[in-house]
Amino acid sequence: MAPPHYQGVHRRPAPRMASVARAAASLAVLSVLAVLFLDALLITVGLLTPVAAALRPLRAWLRDLDAPTVSTASAASGR
Repeated sequence: MAPPHYQGVHRRPAPRMASVARAAASLAVLSVLAVLFLDALLITVGLLTPVAAALRPLRAWLRDLDAPTVSTASAASGR
């Protein structure tokens, strides 16, 4: 029979180096994931910037195309 103060499974505390190594490995994995995320973000922004720059003159051209034009009759009368 187990002693009265002993409840459940007993686990020996992890050695100090194991916990430090585990923390270092976790930090390394998180750092790699953060770098990969930032790389993907920068590549996406880099690819979309020229697209946005190309759309600006196109929108201005379409706006000018929709603008009402001066009719030849009013231009001839001087108005």
